[in-house]
Amino acid sequence: MVANTNINYNINYIKKNILNTIKQIIFNWNGVIFGGFVRDHIISEYYTEIFKKNNNNNIHNIWNTNIDRETIARTLISDEIDVYIKNNQQSDKMIAEITKTILTKFGETNVAITKILLINKQDSFYLYIENPIINIYRYCYDILIGKIPYITNGVNITITIDVIISDEIVPFGRLDFLCNGFVMTEYNICLSNNTGTDLDNLGILEKKEIESKIMKDIVNFKTDYCMKFPQITNINTRFAIKYNEQACKSIENLANHKYKWEIRNLPIILVHPSKYNNICKHCCICFNVLKKKDSKITIPYNMNEINNADNVIGSYMHKNCFFQYIYKQLEDKKNKYNDMINEELLKCPLQHHIKFNIDNIKNIIDRYLDKPLITN
Repeated sequence: MVANTNINYNINYIKKNILNTIKQIIFNWNGVIFGGFVRDHIISEYYTEIFKKNNNNNIHNIWNTNIDRETIARTLISDEIDVYIKNNQQSDKMIAEITKTILTKFGETNVAITKILLINKQDSFYLYIENPIINIYRYCYDILIGKIPYITNGVNITITIDVIISDEIVPFGRLDFLCNGFVMTEYNICLSNNTGTDLDNLGILEKKEIESKIMKDIVNFKTDYCMKFPQITNINTRFAIKYNEQACKSIENLANHKYKWEIRNLPIILVHPSKYNNICKHCCICFNVLKKKDSKITIPYNMNEINNADNVIGSYMHKNCFFQYIYKQLEDKKNKYNDMINEELLKCPLQHHIKFNIDNIKNIIDRYLDKPLITN
């Protein structure tokens, strides 16, 4: 008997099939998919079509990452699905069907299921901002694939489904990035009508025009930040702290994406390894040398240079160091926000102010619609 034999599995292919099944069940229960799953779907479908054209519609090697490297994003598969649904009853029935399907397909002994209540309607922060969300549940399916006793231990994959139960359409007037503004139904993919930005006020022709242009940026891994905080009179309240925390998590999630995104209007600049100019610098937080392979963040001294990540004159730091530094500040502020008067909430290591609140994105929209930009 041969033990520990290596058996190769095409994890992306298996995961794609699972997600397609889950997606159809969601649509059967009138669920709406939004966020990163839709964004990654747009990207993978685009590069899949290019791959087919390059290979005379032969999809035999579509999951082979060593072939047609220029379209490698065709293999992009999201691990998470964000779902909006209107009531608890529909949600329970939808999840029950998804669970039954997964257990039938892979066997009960090979699936571990975790359910977590992330947010409920009694959360004081969400009541304060008049949030239309009733509950948010997270379902994690840890699936063991291909285990053969005495031969191989198999491979684990995880599928996460976040179910938001609400009476309003996602993203509830609080869009973080333009690339996350699309919703997917059984019938189409389109921009949400409830982003909380000037996008919601566009006429049908302008909206279709801008949808196409935003999608073109998405497949080139470019986007704009547009997280707008509600009116908060005191920047040092726990609600302001919470919003900055949410903003940082959204930025960090996109910064950690498998593919390198260009976010064009942040108060910081993501410097990916491929763009690093090889000048020896030290992280201004941990003081270790910044290596070429490291993902970095820089905060320019001159904000007019914000769109030029190469050769920026400013403070450089490891990406992970930066976010740890910001989260530590926010944690400290939570403990003493009542004692802070007229103090800026967040600062970079060199004590420059950092603001993650976008008042409006009209200039961004006008740029997409080829309108003259308003300058101060």
